[in-house]
Amino acid sequence: QQSLAKVIHSALKGQQSKIKALNIDIETSGLEGIDLIGESLQIETAIDEILKNAIEAMEHSKSRKITFIARTQMGNVRLK
Repeated sequence: QQSLAKVIHSALKGQQSKIKALNIDIETSGLEGIDLIGESLQIETAIDEILKNAIEAMEHSKSRKITFIARTQMGNVRLK
C-alpha cells in the first residue's frame, strides 16, 4: 500500500520544472491518511497524465492554479 499523498507528490515532482517555469500554484487538501489499494504506479501514471494536460492547458492562461482535493466516503476515495 502507498499513500495518496505520496503518489500525488511524486507526480508533482515529475512535473516540477514545468510547474516552476509557468509559475503554477499547487494546492492540496485531504490527501494525508488515505492509503491506496491496488497498483499505485498505475494511479500515479493516470494522475501524471492529467497533470500534464492541466499544465499544457495553462500555458496561455492568466490564472495558473492546480488543486487536488481528496475526500473519503463509505470506503471510497474521491479525488477532485
